[in-house]
Amino acid sequence: MFGHAAIVVKTPTSDFVYNYGTFNFDAENFYLKFAKGQLPYYLDKEKFGYFQYGYILEQRQIWAQKLNFTELQKEKLIALLEKNVLPENAQYKYDFFYDNCATRLIDIVDEATENTIDWKTSENGNGHTFREMIEVYLTGMQWSDLGIDLALGMPCDYKLKEGEQAFLPDSLKSIFQLAMLNGNTLVADGFEVLPAENMKVDKKLVDDTSSVLWIISIVLLAILIFYRRKTQSRILSAVILFINGLLGALIFFLWFFTDHSATAGNLNILWASPLNLILPFIKFSRKIWLQIYSGIVVITLMSWTFLAQDLHESLIPVILVSLYSALIYIRRIDE
Repeated sequence: MFGHAAIVVKTPTSDFVYNYGTFNFDAENFYLKFAKGQLPYYLDKEKFGYFQYGYILEQRQIWAQKLNFTELQKEKLIALLEKNVLPENAQYKYDFFYDNCATRLIDIVDEATENTIDWKTSENGNGHTFREMIEVYLTGMQWSDLGIDLALGMPCDYKLKEGEQAFLPDSLKSIFQLAMLNGNTLVADGFEVLPAENMKVDKKLVDDTSSVLWIISIVLLAILIFYRRKTQSRILSAVILFINGLLGALIFFLWFFTDHSATAGNLNILWASPLNLILPFIKFSRKIWLQIYSGIVVITLMSWTFLAQDLHESLIPVILVSLYSALIYIRRIDE
């Protein structure tokens, strides 16, 4: 989805790929560790032919950049890679934005050249945020875009600092292309190894998240309004708030119980509250909580464009349904 980066070392007798993007599917508690951001990643070494075969199957492009290294720098880079691929050194703690398969390449190339590369990166990054940069890759994948936006918090909305755009392989490619080493360009040559296959994507109505969520929300609001004085409205509003609470619990989990730096400080919790999960189990303070929740949601909607986090606009109808459900619930309590 966001690309990949690796180092290929080609000699007259061998052709190997050093890949920082591997992990063990058989690791104990794999899914839990993955969800919590605690799954170890590794530097792996494999023959280039095997690596390329995976890209052929997935119909993905491979682009190569030949580095303008001296023989001494080549030897040092290979020595560092061979040292890092040892079992006792290969493991590292992956971070999507700050420590991944792309950022690791800058680190090791810097070390091999003794930090003599002029990376030509701006002190202010490229003027974009992490969220803005990854959204480019989610064009045509609106549900994925929505899901990622729901999970990511305020750290993704800060302007990038110098070099931080390197977390994306395409940006890394551009950084390498502009970099200078000892008065020469770092990249001696760039060329396509494997062309990408053009895959036709059929646009469907169900892919339009905004339209789908507005239609569902209008239907739910119509039902709530039509049955506003009947038991059905209270049941439906309770179900809606319970689902809202489940989403809030997921946001809360990603914020406080994982090592993902990007999911902290998630302002979606202002409208998707985990406290809505316990509504059926509280009596005396239920109305007070719903009034507080409704006030928070109203303030969130009014300050939408001023928030420190860029919330997904297709969520607006969902938030309106949650708000109206809370108001219906309050009214039914008074009755």
